[in-house]
Amino acid sequence: MAAIEAIVENARYRVSKLEHQISSLQCQFKELQTTGKDENIIQEYRSKEYNVRFHGLPQKGRIENHDQTEVEVRRFLTEKLRVPPTQVDAIKFSNAHRLPRRISAVNSENANKSENEERSSDNQKYSPIVVKLASMKDKHSLLKLAPDARKIKVNITMHLPMAM
Repeated sequence: MAAIEAIVENARYRVSKLEHQISSLQCQFKELQTTGKDENIIQEYRSKEYNVRFHGLPQKGRIENHDQTEVEVRRFLTEKLRVPPTQVDAIKFSNAHRLPRRISAVNSENANKSENEERSSDNQKYSPIVVKLASMKDKHSLLKLAPDARKIKVNITMHLPMAM
């Protein structure tokens, strides 16, 4: 009987040791997953670091090319926000494009809104514009215009990763 108790005690000790190792490995695995996600978020943030988003700028037709979008943004800055044309021309755009909209989401939103609500949410009718700037100075100068843009129902924001 003593021999069987010794074997059972030894087995309990080994099971306990294995459970501790499993727990330790699970913690290490979770840390690696979190670190990987953080690195992906950081990498995505860096790729969008010089981007600015414009919500609510009218869209000319269904399809706009990059040049037309850039012209729309520059026109908005000079005509609506009254930024001097020389200052607007000095801003260097690397790229400007509209983000695609999900048609089903737009249709379901509009189906549930009254006509007055639709008019009050004009900025939801247009696809957002993402502008990639050549310098951080230009980005900060555009973001400083955000309070004035909000007064005319246009939002100027940083382009952050979804996880942020």
